[in-house]
Amino acid sequence: MSESSAAIIIALVWPITVLIVVFMFKKNITDLFTRISKIKSPPLGIELMLDELETRRILPFGARRELSGLTSHDIWALDEFGRGAINVLLTKMNVPQRVAARTLIDAKLLTIDGAGENRKVILTELGKKIIEIAGQLLN
Repeated sequence: MSESSAAIIIALVWPITVLIVVFMFKKNITDLFTRISKIKSPPLGIELMLDELETRRILPFGARRELSGLTSHDIWALDEFGRGAINVLLTKMNVPQRVAARTLIDAKLLTIDGAGENRKVILTELGKKIIEIAGQLLN
């Protein structure tokens, strides 16, 4: 056997071994991948906003972990609430608006003001700062 033949065989051992293992466990590997429904990573824009809030020392202690779960849709909804584009009276909101409001209230970006039929959501100071920084992202 020549040296070049031996080198080729040695070079092919690992790829062939991997192929055999994949073939032997094909069903298990397929089952594993079908159970993965979503790979989650925080949106870059949210991370940039949180970095800016930390730099300005606006972000309350422990808030980064809670706010890193926000999506661009949440920021859009926050902006809509802030501009009054979504009716701020709780009794006038549709179901998706109520869910968005609840998410933002839990994140301490909105708060509930008033009582009874006059209850409404308003932006907190942190919510206002996030909208301000979001507006500066592309500038």
